[in-house]
Amino acid sequence: MTQQQKTLLAIVIIVVALGGVLYFVNNKSSQISPSEDTIIPSGNLSSSIDEVVIQNTISGTKTMNATVKFMTPGGENTMYVLLGLNPDQTINAVDFSEDVHHEQSRQMYESFKRSFDTSSVLGKKIDEVSLSRVGGASLSTRAFMQALSDIDRAVAAEHATENTEL
Repeated sequence: MTQQQKTLLAIVIIVVALGGVLYFVNNKSSQISPSEDTIIPSGNLSSSIDEVVIQNTISGTKTMNATVKFMTPGGENTMYVLLGLNPDQTINAVDFSEDVHHEQSRQMYESFKRSFDTSSVLGKKIDEVSLSRVGGASLSTRAFMQALSDIDRAVAAEHATENTEL
């Protein structure tokens, strides 16, 4: 198998994995209970990291997802963020969805989604990403950034564990 074929296979596996995880997250969204792992009082955000690591033996990439629950004027929303990471911890894939229960929240999420520019995330390390009020949706943006922070902490903890095992 040539290097080009291996790379193409790795990309196909990542896309299939992302699709499967998003399908799972979207179908389980009503069954996920809130976590109190992280609470940010100023924004009424609570988040949990649901690590889904898919090791690809060809390229060493992994896929992780995080769930962030946050309060809006219309009630609680939940954002699901899925991130693909290269072995050097740069982001190679990003996807997100939000479970909303109020019309204004839906409109703000749609604005966030339309305005989200993947080039502001792809190819960067998590701690290099800085977003502010994407599409005017400050709460969705903060929830997205909280999810990235949670994933970054999980990756750091994973590396710390790997280093202590050596």
